Amino acid sequence: HCVVHHLFGEDVVRRVREEHGDALITAHLEVPGEMFALGVEASHCGRGVVGSTSDILAFILKKTDEARIAGSAHLPIVLGTEAGMV
Repeated sequence: HCVVHHLFGEDVVRRVREEHGDALITAHLEVPGEMFALGVEASHCGRGVVGSTSDILAFILKKTDEARIAGSAHLPIVLGTEAGMV
């Protein structure tokens, strides 16, 4: 249980869906059900990950490498974790 992670509830997930629908989704394992479900949903289509800090970082590195190779300069990512991860 983490107080910070519980900030990522239903309201935040609704805003992410509405305002950042094109973003990759990452979430720590400790986030509440709504953000966890969003991360799992995104992971099923290769657009997200739910895991540890190292899992999230590995996912982001992989996606940034793919974007660089493809010549893309725009890669929105939602971090479902505490601000210190940024």
